[in-house]
Amino acid sequence: MVTWERPEAPRRASLRLVCEAITAGNGKIYAVAEQTLDLAAQPRVFAQALDDPFRRSAAGETSALAASDCRRFHFAGPEAPYSYAGALFDLRWRLELVLDDESEILDLVIAPGREVASFKRKVAAAAGDGRPSAPG
Repeated sequence: MVTWERPEAPRRASLRLVCEAITAGNGKIYAVAEQTLDLAAQPRVFAQALDDPFRRSAAGETSALAASDCRRFHFAGPEAPYSYAGALFDLRWRLELVLDDESEILDLVIAPGREVASFKRKVAAAAGDGRPSAPG
């Protein structure tokens, strides 16, 4: 579920699942994958409170966006690529809620065991030869 509270209803609301590659050298960002949902087309969740065990959504029923709203959504999780932190680049996943021209970002880890695969090595000059070496 995604919720928001604002002084007035947004004109547009979308949720994006994004994967980006960020290069280590210059921090340049490349889009790897993206899925976008129009939240106005997603079912509204009706409940007295978010922790209400009987909360429900009207299947197939959509309604206008409200200032205080709660929508159910579903993204099919990708099989690859996994979240990754490497010496040359990082792969990062995030959910981005976009309401009109404002956005909120939630960083995600998509990987077995929910841990970012990391193959970064500390580079240290070996004594006398000037070549990089990995710690043992």
